[in-house]
Amino acid sequence: MRLPEHTSNPDYLAVLAALNKMPDKAAKHLKSAFALLTERTATTLEVSRANVWLFTDSSRTTLRCIDSFSFLTKLHSAYGELNIEQAPNYIKALKQERVIRADDAATDFRTAEFREAYLPEHNIKSMLDAPIRQDGEVVGVICVEQVGNKRQWDDAEANFVATMSDFATMALLSHEKDLAESALIQAQKM
Repeated sequence: MRLPEHTSNPDYLAVLAALNKMPDKAAKHLKSAFALLTERTATTLEVSRANVWLFTDSSRTTLRCIDSFSFLTKLHSAYGELNIEQAPNYIKALKQERVIRADDAATDFRTAEFREAYLPEHNIKSMLDAPIRQDGEVVGVICVEQVGNKRQWDDAEANFVATMSDFATMALLSHEKDLAESALIQAQKM
């Protein structure tokens, strides 16, 4: 994958270059690939938490957190589900925008739907989210969360998270290719 020309921060470029050299085997193991993406995203941006959420069903009504990395504790976890009916403005924005920059997540119309439960539960003040797309459809999201105090996201940060969503797409495609090859080998054995 070619590195984007719009990313100018040397730290961002170094992380993207390292991910660009990620072996195919690492990308085929989704859990490892997503853990790497969330860890690199949170660490590079020095943000409270980075998450990968994927739709869990073919009707794409439920997003599930696949991996979450906390910059503070340096721990990975996976928690929570979101029924998209609870967040129509957010889902619409994911479908239409490359990145959702919510400096104030409680008042931004795209993320305010999380104001009653998710934001206060996790003390989230700002969000920077990029959809993960496959064949033109949104299949998930990389969600960056700032806890405690609000953060004003800049263009370089937004572009970095958008590029990380591209790496998530590549990991998904590599994983699906691996599954298809395994199925073909199994069918040939029979």
